Amino acid sequence: MINLGDVRRLKDAQISKGERWLYSADFNVVPRVDEEAEDIKRISEAGGIVLILAHQGRLKDGSAKTIEPMVQYLREKLGREVLFSKLSTEILLQEPRKLIAGDVVLMENVRLNKGEEKFDSEPTKKYDPELAKKYSRLGSRVVIGGFGKAHRIEGSNVGLLDLIPGWLGTNHEVEMIKIAPWAGSDNETRKIILGPGLERKPYSIAVLGGIKKEKILDGLAGFVETYDYVIPGGIVLNTLLKNQIGDMGKSVIDDGGKTFETETAEILKKHHDKIYIPDRVRILIKDENGVEKCIPADISSLSSRQNFKIVDFYINGKASYFLERTAIEGGRIVLAGTPGMFKQGYSMATTVVLDYMNRPGVRAIALGGDTAKEVRDSGIPIRFETSSGGGSALYFLARGTTPVYDALIINKSRFSDAK
Repeated sequence: MINLGDVRRLKDAQISKGERWLYSADFNVVPRVDEEAEDIKRISEAGGIVLILAHQGRLKDGSAKTIEPMVQYLREKLGREVLFSKLSTEILLQEPRKLIAGDVVLMENVRLNKGEEKFDSEPTKKYDPELAKKYSRLGSRVVIGGFGKAHRIEGSNVGLLDLIPGWLGTNHEVEMIKIAPWAGSDNETRKIILGPGLERKPYSIAVLGGIKKEKILDGLAGFVETYDYVIPGGIVLNTLLKNQIGDMGKSVIDDGGKTFETETAEILKKHHDKIYIPDRVRILIKDENGVEKCIPADISSLSSRQNFKIVDFYINGKASYFLERTAIEGGRIVLAGTPGMFKQGYSMATTVVLDYMNRPGVRAIALGGDTAKEVRDSGIPIRFETSSGGGSALYFLARGTTPVYDALIINKSRFSDAK
């Protein structure tokens, strides 16, 4: 369980007039800007100078663009002037005028800087340390406000925490507290009494779906260590099955051109008793007339088929038993993406999971705004908690911490005199 006393929190910070504060933000979508605006406003109104290091998109896939258009929105949101400054590894801050107390400056998208996410010169490093040093010259303190990148080790968050005193942003803190009851394996307070001197914690199940690699590298890898059982779907199930039967036809097994058979094979070898592998799925396949249809298929028959696509699967056996057990015990269920292609109308596995999540006493949460929207749009009622957090929330729930939170703990000890 997280202990907020282990880190500095912005709500407790002493802000001096004219002091430069770096604010590490996640501005990928407008709602996240709204969530972080109050902290930025608070520093500014206390007389601090705020320089926002925000990210949007990814450099490697070309989705990282200039964030200058965000300036006007921030002005309206904060009710004050917001300056814009280009940020690069050569030119750090081109001030249109001398900065004064209360100024807010939005720096250019940090994801446009080579070395922000990955340092090619040293593959073992997650970011360019020299870039982090240049960021650190912009200010004397840093707030990590963007929970959306708490799972990423980058120059503008963990890199800065290696160099200057850091504080946990308010919304970052709020989001962690909100989803903490589902994080890790050691934070349960309720127990099941089995007999005299015998007790255990209620059961916990993680359901993984979607097509992103984080569902494997963060979700599957983490939940098998901290949860009692994992029901995989989407790219996770497809990759696990590829290790068993080989060709997966048109089923999704790659993200960004990379596949993860090695990672899943190692996880399954160690934790095969905690991972559900269905014996029957539903696939899309074309008949002799070229008409696409959805049919049931045994896993054992897939190796003899071509160009099929897994779109859903049957939940039975151990998975049914453990879901029922979780419901009876009032345990935890995490849904990180719909397990079947729910949005396309293949809802069998997802409907079963949602039924258990909605049962009285079950403590359930769905991660990701897209997942919650898909369910709501289908008309299925949601009587459980939801979180807009994506990869960061997945990482936090699977492991009970994040790289940024761990870095903040070390930072507090390293810069013990900072207030």
